[in-house]
Amino acid sequence: MKYGWMDEDEFIKNWAICQLSPGINLIKFTILIGKRLRGWRGVVAATSGLVVPSALVTALMTAFYTLYKEQPAIQAAMRGILPATIGLSLAMSANLAVPVFKAAKGEGGVRLLVQVVIVVLASVSMALGWLSPLLVMLGAAGLTAIAMTVLPVPPAASSKNEPE
Repeated sequence: MKYGWMDEDEFIKNWAICQLSPGINLIKFTILIGKRLRGWRGVVAATSGLVVPSALVTALMTAFYTLYKEQPAIQAAMRGILPATIGLSLAMSANLAVPVFKAAKGEGGVRLLVQVVIVVLASVSMALGWLSPLLVMLGAAGLTAIAMTVLPVPPAASSKNEPE
């Protein structure tokens, strides 16, 4: 241990411990590192170092907004946040969908079609408020499982997974 810190093995073991229990891993990891390095003082210091800065920024932003929310520039910025958030969400969704579509395309046209149908149905049903996101996710998982068990995997896709 250099400078009283953890070595790589201890770091990895602590991270594995944090992943075993439910909750936010970063907070658990911070508390565990603080406890292992400096006891209860370390817990307080590590947790404060993680939580206090973001809490202060949030409090300052809230105070700023409360003071200036009637200003035309602030109102214009707030109107721009929703489209920006939607655009970022769509971009992230596209980044997540591309590998899924590529894999489905490699497994055959029918599987690609199933994935496209799932995405379209989920998007429409959530946009129109027909189903809860939980039901959409469960339905998509069920349709994907059915497609993967019922539809045959083409030889080109199955040979990629076999050891040579």
